[in-house]
Amino acid sequence: KAGKEWTADVNFNRSKNTNNSDISFRSFNHMNQLDPKSPAMLQEIEGGGRNTFLTMQTDYVNPINDNMKWEGGLRAQIRTFESSQLNYLNGDFNPLISNNFEYSDYVYAGYITFSQKVKDKLSYQLGLRAESSSYEGVQLGKAKYTNEFPLSLFPSVFLTKAIGDKQDLQLNYSRRINRPNFFQLMPNTDFSDPLNYQTGNPDLKPEFTNSLELSYQKTYGKTNNTFLATVFGKYTTDLISRYQNRQKVGSSDTTAFVSTWINASTAYAAGLELVFRNNVTKWWEVNLNTNVYYSKINGSNVVADLENER
Repeated sequence: KAGKEWTADVNFNRSKNTNNSDISFRSFNHMNQLDPKSPAMLQEIEGGGRNTFLTMQTDYVNPINDNMKWEGGLRAQIRTFESSQLNYLNGDFNPLISNNFEYSDYVYAGYITFSQKVKDKLSYQLGLRAESSSYEGVQLGKAKYTNEFPLSLFPSVFLTKAIGDKQDLQLNYSRRINRPNFFQLMPNTDFSDPLNYQTGNPDLKPEFTNSLELSYQKTYGKTNNTFLATVFGKYTTDLISRYQNRQKVGSSDTTAFVSTWINASTAYAAGLELVFRNNVTKWWEVNLNTNVYYSKINGSNVVADLENER
């Protein structure tokens, strides 16, 4: 019948990359003086990698009548990555600062939603998504890493109510997941900039966010101008955050400040957004918006009393 459909698709992508760089560097004893502390060094980097990405998804939509329908679907996602960085100093291969890393992650999910319109004044949508995810990685010759989340549930509620002539209120709640990307997980230390070492954290976990949002929208005037006010709040656990500390560089004996990623304990965010859209003429539209935002990150699980507030 009209609107009832079942779709399915499969996507596969494969790619590879290579990169090479030569970096010449020298240290000096004093600023603005040609007083070399060491002879010039040449760092040669041979890098590369490849990845595959497979996604399979199916969705089913069934309208019960003009005002009600339900939807459901399944999804599987499999990704594999390989990355290498071979470092040479003055032509000699240095295995202590060289890396090879292989990584695979798996996500399996299913969802169902139900939506309904009630007397042209109220509409709502209820949803629930279930996901199972895991990843495994190996730094060849060094270590193996695994992380697994057997089952996570993600409910959502969306409500819209008309409260007058061209006015409505919307209330939304959802729970979402943000997984670390490949570069945030990869423990290969990037040595291309001796003053800014960077590495990933294979023990990173996904962050989970509960969001609540209330919006008021009004359309007014002969040219259908719009005013939108939104207040929102977010609570996140295991927030993925940038972190810098002094540590050993790769497998060498050198210590330096290294930038990486961590899971902060919790984070709070709240804000207010006001948007005015004015249609001055048929060809001229003026938009004005104002934002008030507050956030607080609690990283006491990494360093005692570590907080970031703004």
